[in-house]
Amino acid sequence: MKNPPTSHWRQFAVSAAALAVVAVSASLTAPTASAAPGRPAPASPGAGAPGTPVQVWTTTTTSADTLALQLAHEPDVTFGARASQEPRASQTPQITVNPNAIYQTIQGFGGAMTDTTADLIDHSPERAQIMSDLFGSSGAGFDFIRFPMGASDLSLSNYSYDDMPPGQADPTLAHFSVAHDTAYTIPVLRQALSLDRGIKIDATPWSAPAWMKNGDTFTGDCSGTENYLNPKYYAAYARYFAKFVSAYSGTYGIPIYMVGMQNEPQNCSSGYATMNLDATGPNPNEAAFAPYLRSALDSAGYPGVQILGYDHNWYGPDGTPTTYPQSLMAAAGADVNAIGYHCYSTPNGVSDPYNVQTTFHDAYPDTPVYFTECSGGSWAPDAAGNLDWEALNNIIGPMNNWAVASDFWTMATDPAAGPNVANANGGCGDCRGMVTIDNSNGTFTLNEDYYIWAQFAKFVQPGAVRIGSPDLESADLPNIAFRNPNGTITLVVLNDNASAAQKFGVDYDGHGFSYTLPASSIVTFTWSPAGKPASAQATTAPLGASCGAPVTGTALNRDGWAASTNTGATRGDAAANAIDGSLSTGFSSGTAQADGMYWQADMGSQRTFDELQLRAPNAAGDYAVSYALEVSGNGRSWRTVATCAGTGDPETVSFPAQTARYIRVVDTALTDGLSTSTSSPWAIDELNLYRGSGG
Repeated sequence: MKNPPTSHWRQFAVSAAALAVVAVSASLTAPTASAAPGRPAPASPGAGAPGTPVQVWTTTTTSADTLALQLAHEPDVTFGARASQEPRASQTPQITVNPNAIYQTIQGFGGAMTDTTADLIDHSPERAQIMSDLFGSSGAGFDFIRFPMGASDLSLSNYSYDDMPPGQADPTLAHFSVAHDTAYTIPVLRQALSLDRGIKIDATPWSAPAWMKNGDTFTGDCSGTENYLNPKYYAAYARYFAKFVSAYSGTYGIPIYMVGMQNEPQNCSSGYATMNLDATGPNPNEAAFAPYLRSALDSAGYPGVQILGYDHNWYGPDGTPTTYPQSLMAAAGADVNAIGYHCYSTPNGVSDPYNVQTTFHDAYPDTPVYFTECSGGSWAPDAAGNLDWEALNNIIGPMNNWAVASDFWTMATDPAAGPNVANANGGCGDCRGMVTIDNSNGTFTLNEDYYIWAQFAKFVQPGAVRIGSPDLESADLPNIAFRNPNGTITLVVLNDNASAAQKFGVDYDGHGFSYTLPASSIVTFTWSPAGKPASAQATTAPLGASCGAPVTGTALNRDGWAASTNTGATRGDAAANAIDGSLSTGFSSGTAQADGMYWQADMGSQRTFDELQLRAPNAAGDYAVSYALEVSGNGRSWRTVATCAGTGDPETVSFPAQTARYIRVVDTALTDGLSTSTSSPWAIDELNLYRGSGG
């Protein structure tokens, strides 16, 4: 990774004292709800009715550029209905949350678990508290971890999982081992999973083993193509990934959600581990490697592990918006599931560089976008400026441009920004972690970066969908809204003005409240529509789906369908029982419902459908307490069609017609106190898809 140069950071003029106490007024608004782009607004899923309480959590700063309130739970505010004759204040910006404008499904928030981070946490006498602050429900609840496969610049030493003496190779991977990670990395990751078993891990190498590269060096040899992967080792390197996933997922019980082909494939540094891969030929490239990697993962029994491509900056080395991801998808889209972006090396004068993500999304709307890296460090010491810049450029901006996750580089460093292998030739020797851990005196400090990401992670559940809210960056009030799987609404607002508090209104379905936010501060609002308990809410899915709608179409013929599951279903409860035409048999997970369980079917060919029904009449209480319906044309790249909360048998959902070969029903039951949970297993006695007359 590369540090963002100081000149690329926004400049802030911090002058007047920022307020440390939130002022809330009772000014009420009554907006007119707007429709989702391109279609009329359906009936509202619930109003912010008068008297509905809104929880308020905020992190604020002072005129001295330090933190004041830190993820502080402030007094609730309430929605109210204004009298019809009361005019809206013309100078007060309004944030109208539109639940009917639905965008991407969110995977999570977090940071990098580097070798440095794991070592510091493992050796800290405050380890239990640090882990709780990072991953526990009483802390930030980070649920998306980026993990270097081998050394990065933030490591205690340079290493891969198959190092050989110079001049020697190991094409059979006889010396492959993750033993290095068993000392502290694997124990720390397992502890994180014990605090939140829904954590997703994105594992990415900074370099292949030296012997697999043209120049036989682990750190970069930047002459010619010496730092590139040697094409004759494509197959061996793919098996290297598969052996890593097998060791972590199989041997140590640490599920790997996604693997990145290469961190920053256009970056070469002789100071730390780097490797180059172009998008396509003639040089060694990701498009050529991706099919090998997909095949190796499938053969090892991990067809569900996603493959991430690119994983580098919004702007390329030539200073123009990158087209690497588009080139990669055009050449190898069947084997690449997602694209990653970083924040560095944006040319001076460019505003909103994250708009590059929307350019890609418009070309490949079914391919998820991940924002996987941006760092903070000694070059940016002001907490207020960092809060403004990071909240906008690392989370709100990228997610308003289709990112499904956001990670910070890195989770922890010591007071000297280490340990690290960085040197004068490259690497980050001055990076700041979300947490500074000082094991010389047994203390730790939560930095502004921790609180910025926590303002999102603590309140936006995996499986949430981004919903409509206005672009108010020009008014210094960037914002973003989500609807969680349990129906609760989360709105995050940043006051990007460095010198003045700002008053704004929040409108939801005809009711509202006003709020004053200090300069360079961030606030998170959460509420349940119409004041209903979260567990009673039914979520409306992406693309205008309707949960609970009665089935009206004709059932698809299921002959030739092949069913599978990632659960421990036994032979008598096999996945195939859900499509055998009999309610007397069925699929059952065999264990308590857990987030991420899925039932999947290959329909053999492309089919068109617009309704789903799940039946479980013979297993009272074993219906999915919440679920997502996903579709795919190739069984690798999946698109969420619906997210619903279960209410009993039958479970139904209708949605705009989809054409796909594969369907997957994912159980999204959570146990973090934010969504309905159950000790019951998950059962499907019969599953049917339907095509209506308009489908």
